[in-house]
Amino acid sequence: MKCFAIWYKPKSETQPAKKLEVELHLNLWQFNSNNKFNTSYYLDIGLKLNNIKDTKPDRLQIYLPFKVKKGEIIDIGNRLRDEHLVAAIFNENYSVQVKHQSDFITLLDNHNIIFNIHELKDSIEIDDSKYDGSLIKINVIPPENDLPLYYRIRVMSNELKSLYHQYKPINSWLDHYYTITELVDFRINEGRVLGSDLSRDMQKEGIIDFKSIDFFNMAEYSYDYVSSNQPLHRSRMLEKDVWDSYADNSCNCENIIAYQLKWERQEDKPLL
Repeated sequence: MKCFAIWYKPKSETQPAKKLEVELHLNLWQFNSNNKFNTSYYLDIGLKLNNIKDTKPDRLQIYLPFKVKKGEIIDIGNRLRDEHLVAAIFNENYSVQVKHQSDFITLLDNHNIIFNIHELKDSIEIDDSKYDGSLIKINVIPPENDLPLYYRIRVMSNELKSLYHQYKPINSWLDHYYTITELVDFRINEGRVLGSDLSRDMQKEGIIDFKSIDFFNMAEYSYDYVSSNQPLHRSRMLEKDVWDSYADNSCNCENIIAYQLKWERQEDKPLL
């Protein structure tokens, strides 16, 4: 079983770390590449850090349960300069403000600053020396206004294929059409699956407190959603003119349906 993990390293190691409150956005893409016969896989990871003033995070740590190369991890926060794309991703009519020579994009709602997006550019570090996978390290630079900080990166690796498991119905030979059931098994911060070294380091450094998780399964329209362990929140076809550039023009987005599953923390109960 593959399991991802996210935690943080605080600036001070002399005091017990407070829990960092995070809103997590995940987009798992599976699509046929333009002008190619092979299937491509992406995973977009968006993290909104809410209480950075109290927790003082030094670094975000994202564990991938497989090895990746430098070119397979890219920053896509810089694409959120487009207000049409921002509206599509966050489902809000935010306006976008970018200062000259700044690495921060500011999102506003009726002229009120909501949060900041940090453009990482080439500052993503990858460590594959332990945990039998790859560790993405992101140095956290707080904005001057101390408001929530948002990061968005993309993993482009065919190793993501291991999250998909296909089953052919026993009686499929009786059907007049070809059917395969595909299971997506995505796990995050599941202690019983993660190795002891990784779990110990997560507990020793800084725990993430997920306020909410939005998981989008991005699949071509030839796929039918059947069921999930969480009720389907909603689904929608992607708008080609908005999403094509976001997907690197390698994906024909008018063929993609986004199926959204949503988890929200109830009162003070941990989400994971």
